[in-house]
Parts: sequence; C-alpha cells; structure tokens
Amino acid sequence: MNQIPLFNVGFHNDEWKDEWGIWVPGMEGKQKYADGNYSMDADGTIHVFDGATNFRGDILADGTFVPNNGKSTDPVLNEMNMTFLRAAKNAKLSKDNVIFADEVISDK
Repeated sequence: MNQIPLFNVGFHNDEWKDEWGIWVPGMEGKQKYADGNYSMDADGTIHVFDGATNFRGDILADGTFVPNNGKSTDPVLNEMNMTFLRAAKNAKLSKDNVIFADEVISDK
C-alpha cells in the first residue's frame, strides 16, 4: 500500500493580466489574484485555484487540462482559467512552496 502525503502547492501565474484585477478585494497589499495554489488527489488529479480561491480547473493525471468554464463561452474567462492551469502545471516543487498536511492518504 502506497501512502500519499496531502499537500498544497503555491505558485505565481506569470501570464495573469493586470486588467483582470491585481489585488483580491479586502486583501489589498496582501493577496494577489495571480498567486494561486493547487492540491492533488490520490489519483494524481490536480485542483487549481487562484489567489482568491476561485476554482480554475483540474489537471488530470495524464496531463489533460479541464478548465472550470462551465457553460461559459466567455473568451476572457476561458483565457484566465487556462493561464492558471498552465502555471500550475509548470510550478516547481520546493520546500518554499509546498505545505504538507499532518496526515497521509492511502491509494488502497
């Protein structure tokens, strides 16, 4: 049985455009939209969020992007979500951006 530590990875989305908003409302000077994070399920699915904890989509274990566009055909929303998925996929894991939980999950 393999045990997988629960963790959260922080990253910065360099593709984020300032015209979409810089600071998370109520967190001015502290939290930027472009500073996202992701968590991973035991099956390898990565769940991606922006700095305001808006769900931006998933990256499946095979690398497939599944943006959280719902029924939207808004090209700006689609672009916003895709920038976060690309940034999360390219995020480098390091001791500075990974927060481990105190528990582990099992894949069996």
